[in-house]
Amino acid sequence: PVIFQHLPLREDFAEANSVFTCLNLLYEQYFTEIEPYLPKCIEMAASIIDDERVLPDAVPIIRDFLRSIYTKHSVAFVQVMQTLNEPLRVIVTKHLQTN
Repeated sequence: PVIFQHLPLREDFAEANSVFTCLNLLYEQYFTEIEPYLPKCIEMAASIIDDERVLPDAVPIIRDFLRSIYTKHSVAFVQVMQTLNEPLRVIVTKHLQTN
């Protein structure tokens, strides 16, 4: 899909809400086709979720994306987590545990 050619978000963090809403839908409906992009998406989510440039209303959507992948595709999620550097793993873990 074309969307993956434009990731990760680098400048227009106001789009995080729309991007992760779209990613949530893609992963829910087309996981097999989209799975190869999972590492890039989880890494992007981890790297921007605490960024002050991300609008506050996007944070729960990004968190829901991470939780959805973790819940529905835990094996793939854990494999990706093992490839992330320690600071990003800590961020993801923190947001998985946040209410």
